[in-house]
Amino acid sequence: MRDAIAYRADTIACDLLGDPNKRLSKYGKLRWGDTGKIQVTTEGKYAGQWYDFSTGQKGDLLSLLEEKEDTAFLRQRNI
Repeated sequence: MRDAIAYRADTIACDLLGDPNKRLSKYGKLRWGDTGKIQVTTEGKYAGQWYDFSTGQKGDLLSLLEEKEDTAFLRQRNI
């Protein structure tokens, strides 16, 4: 399953995070935020991996989904 997710990393990342910052993105690496703080690698050996430069968190797209869902869950409950 992780290989299938890595193969579609660009589509999945955009579904999770919205449109990337086109100015800071380049082939194989999409960036989000005004300063490009979140990067998702979409090509090569590290396809499907993400890194948040502001917090140091990283992982694969499954962990990004878990992170995003946990945040939404906590926000809904004002935690």
